[in-house]
Amino acid sequence: MESFRSEYFLRTFAENQCKICKNKLQERNEFYVLLMSNQPKMKKYSLLLSLLTVLVLTTFSFSSCKKKTDPVPDFPQLIGHWSGTTSQSTQVRFMVDNLKGYLYVTEYHLMVYTSGGYHEYEAYYSYGIATVSNKQFKIHLGTGSSGESYIDGTFDINDMTLYGTFAVYEPGNSTDLVTGTYSCSKDAK
Repeated sequence: MESFRSEYFLRTFAENQCKICKNKLQERNEFYVLLMSNQPKMKKYSLLLSLLTVLVLTTFSFSSCKKKTDPVPDFPQLIGHWSGTTSQSTQVRFMVDNLKGYLYVTEYHLMVYTSGGYHEYEAYYSYGIATVSNKQFKIHLGTGSSGESYIDGTFDINDMTLYGTFAVYEPGNSTDLVTGTYSCSKDAK
């Protein structure tokens, strides 16, 4: 009889445990079904949250990437291309740029007639060849036995002209300077 009671007790206990497990399993299944039925809403919210996060991050990253501009120099109207002719009726050209709030000649082309024919003196340097100070500049080209080789210039902002002088050595000759004058006007934009 004792074994019957123990057996009955164990069977009843096991059945109750199974009912509890079945109930828990059924609750879990119901929760899973509920979770799966809400999944499209959750995906929408998750997608919306992701897009919002990307939008906020790109806004902050692009707001710090504003194009940095150089400060405005004195006489900003001098910035640009200048071209003209020399006293030898040859071409001369200059480029003036704003570099960190200062004006610089960044490029020049000067055609000069020497005893050996036409020679072009030219240079380009994006960081500036010569500073424009008080509307004037001087480009040093070198020195020879007859003195300094150079191109200088003065801007007249009233009539927007550039005029100046040059003294250059013929290539291979550091004795004889070829000198002249030039005048330029600013090229139209």
